[in-house]
Amino acid sequence: MFLKRLYPFLFVFIIFAGCGKKDFNEDCCGLEPLAVEIKEAYLYLPNAFTPNGDGLNDYFMPFTNKFISKIQTFKVLQDGKTVFEKNDFSPNTTYFGWNGKDESGKVNQGIFDFQIQVLHKNGETFSYEGKVCCRSEYPLSCVENEGKCFFPSQHDGSGGLNKSLPTWESCQ
Repeated sequence: MFLKRLYPFLFVFIIFAGCGKKDFNEDCCGLEPLAVEIKEAYLYLPNAFTPNGDGLNDYFMPFTNKFISKIQTFKVLQDGKTVFEKNDFSPNTTYFGWNGKDESGKVNQGIFDFQIQVLHKNGETFSYEGKVCCRSEYPLSCVENEGKCFFPSQHDGSGGLNKSLPTWESCQ
């Protein structure tokens, strides 16, 4: 009798538990990286990073060229709640990047929103939003859109994305 009452709940739980993994697999690298040109300035934020401690693509951070004087605000959010925030810093420094950890120190795999506000050398402020996929498992498992994953290692050194640069990531 008890099991008959429990079956509907188990069915609903299984549907919802499978949903998150499927969405992650399908959507993870189907997201567009942020790669924009703003009056001679370039800004690139990857759509994926892998904070698994291997020293490759471990930080999610903005990359710019010399025409962006500072990052005014950089936030990462999960379900509308801020999980990482840095303000008023120079770009292109891993020290100001997010290592994928929440306040408890645990790395959370998933899709996160980000918001960034940059100050151009001419004094203008520009704001952008996007999404990033945090892939923390090791070894890295493949996702459906693997070829559309763009990582921090693919910044061109001038604030842009160079899709021909290697990701240094391999999935299984």
